[in-house]
Amino acid sequence: TLIMDSDQQTIFNINSIEDRNYDGSIQIGNHIWISSKVTILKNTIVGSGCVIGSETLVHGNFNRENMLIAGNPARICKEKIRWSQERPLKTSIKTGEHHKDCR
Repeated sequence: TLIMDSDQQTIFNINSIEDRNYDGSIQIGNHIWISSKVTILKNTIVGSGCVIGSETLVHGNFNRENMLIAGNPARICKEKIRWSQERPLKTSIKTGEHHKDCR
């Protein structure tokens, strides 16, 4: 996982030597599950209770709570989700099943 609040280099206006790419903020809420190989770029907000799917490129405002965010670029795949580190006794999740909006 990579979290970048800058572009790692500076781009200048040739005539004025003015900095053209500024650092940005990243706001990540509480109780977030960030999967493997996720990249979160500057100027991004992720609300509390969200899950970010593997290999997702996140940039922008995902400020609502309890969403499944996935894709490149990131998009909202499901809303009103809840996740826990504890395994339920029974589950209805089928292995390999993908939500139609996240392909």
